Amino acid sequence: MKMNDLIFVILLGFIAATLTGIAVGTVNYLLYNSIGITMNIFYFFGAYFIASYIRRQYENSTTLYQVLAVVFTLHGYFFSYVVFNVFRFGIGSAGTILKLFYSPQYLFNFFNPLSVFQSGFAGIIEYLFIFIFCYIAYTKTK
Repeated sequence: MKMNDLIFVILLGFIAATLTGIAVGTVNYLLYNSIGITMNIFYFFGAYFIASYIRRQYENSTTLYQVLAVVFTLHGYFFSYVVFNVFRFGIGSAGTILKLFYSPQYLFNFFNPLSVFQSGFAGIIEYLFIFIFCYIAYTKTK
């Protein structure tokens, strides 16, 4: 593992995930504002984009790069929710929304297996999507 490769993976992975989160959050808001629905399925393209962009940054694959791809994919997914909610509630709420979605308590509650059953069918579908997004990121960076 080269230090130069690691720096580029971290830097460009974060940028790609953030830009993907902005794009998906904006599209979801536009859909929500026009027809009243959101579609997280757009993040399939985002997960593929993030992973392929990370894959271009190194020559030899290591498990660390694959884990970083999964982490950046999750960052982009949560950031798309932040962007969506900032559009809904206004720019003044950006700090509060960022603190909410990236707080340890929220992340612990979100990834708690019991929350799948409490959320019902929508929660199961969301966890399935997240699993598929992370699987795409992991396998694309091998």
